[in-house]
Amino acid sequence: MEEPKDGAIYFAVMAFANLANILTFYLCGPFMRGGLSTFASGISVTMISRLMLNLHENANAGIYSTMTHNTHMEYISPPVEIELDTIRTGDT
Repeated sequence: MEEPKDGAIYFAVMAFANLANILTFYLCGPFMRGGLSTFASGISVTMISRLMLNLHENANAGIYSTMTHNTHMEYISPPVEIELDTIRTGDT
């Protein structure tokens, strides 16, 4: 079985934090309603930041995490011939 991706774990943590905050609106008294809003916001910011840092790390490693280096350059387009007598030299 594959292990879950980091993004799925971050989403689950954010979902549980927001679910706990939503439940405070329905289950708690008037002084505790929304009491986990700051916590849920902090968790969301932290998880999204970690997700972005992990995406940046993976982008630096490459899509398939293999490092290949080309030592030469290849031109794909065919060469274009230019007639030298059609180029202006500034002489009029």
